Amino acid sequence: ILDMWYEFNIGVNFINNPNLNRGNLDRAIRDFYHIGCELVPGHAMAMYCLSKAYEKKGDKGNFKKYFAEAASIVNKDAEWQKWFKHFNLSV
Repeated sequence: ILDMWYEFNIGVNFINNPNLNRGNLDRAIRDFYHIGCELVPGHAMAMYCLSKAYEKKGDKGNFKKYFAEAASIVNKDAEWQKWFKHFNLSV
């Protein structure tokens, strides 16, 4: 049951995040930064989505920075590897 709940959470709040997918990028950046850098440091999905928001905004420097951080987390953690594979995400 916990895996089902976490899958739903990642799908709704990260992968299909309305701010990220509808162009409200400043809000997406603020929210993902808050989650991945302040609330739950090391949250690979937050770092990945933060990088994607910066990519959509055209900020290549921050895209590379946060993408690399997400990749570093995923490459060291089997649980994150499982979730990134489940959602067909590559880092």
